[in-house]
Amino acid sequence: GGFLKKRVLRVMPLYYVALPIAAIEGIYLGHSYSGGDWLRALTLWPTERPMLVVSWTLSHELLFYAVFSLLYLNRALGVLALSLWLAAVLAAVVTGWDTFVTSHFNLLFFVGVGLALMLRRLPSARPALAAPLALLGAALLLFVNYSHLFLAEQDLSVRTLGNSLASAMLLVGVFWLEPHIRYPRWLVGLGDASYSIYLVHVLPFIVGFKVLATWPALEVVHVPLLATIGLTTALLCYAFVERPMLRRLRGA
Repeated sequence: GGFLKKRVLRVMPLYYVALPIAAIEGIYLGHSYSGGDWLRALTLWPTERPMLVVSWTLSHELLFYAVFSLLYLNRALGVLALSLWLAAVLAAVVTGWDTFVTSHFNLLFFVGVGLALMLRRLPSARPALAAPLALLGAALLLFVNYSHLFLAEQDLSVRTLGNSLASAMLLVGVFWLEPHIRYPRWLVGLGDASYSIYLVHVLPFIVGFKVLATWPALEVVHVPLLATIGLTTALLCYAFVERPMLRRLRGA
């Protein structure tokens, strides 16, 4: 109960702030929403047409939290449920039987669990090993996501597997480097605001692209301008909405 409550309080309040803004923008662009659309959006029920475009990942996240919480009720039951789920996801990667529950995207959660267990047993390493591992992971991450520019495009499940491996290498390297380097405050601040950045950065894009389309002379700066506006909006959201809201909810 405590685990699920903490996770829901972390994910849902800011989502409920961003959701109506995304819906208003959608209506402005000509979309219409039924009662069923609103019900699915409010509960993060899986849908092919989410009101907030990035919220499909939150549906997967809530599924993971629900299954993982079984460990708190009964350890054996939780281990069994997670094991069966992992087996189903791996089978789906091989057979192509892709559903919401068996989606290859769910594999990322198991990579995270595996990393957490590994780093508890191997909490540190020399920078001589950690730095190359982090750099190799970053390079592989770039290759997996941009190789389609010069090679044949890979199947999405293959890219997910590649991203899983690359992200694991990068995270382990950075984790092992942490005791040996001091990260700049601005970088730590971006990490603190990462959820706001993730949810909110897309909101200015939706209307922004339509508005900027009326100024063809500015086409060259459309992407950097919208990226700057999106990041600034998200950081302001973190400072004045998410952080104060979380402090109040956690203090309640």
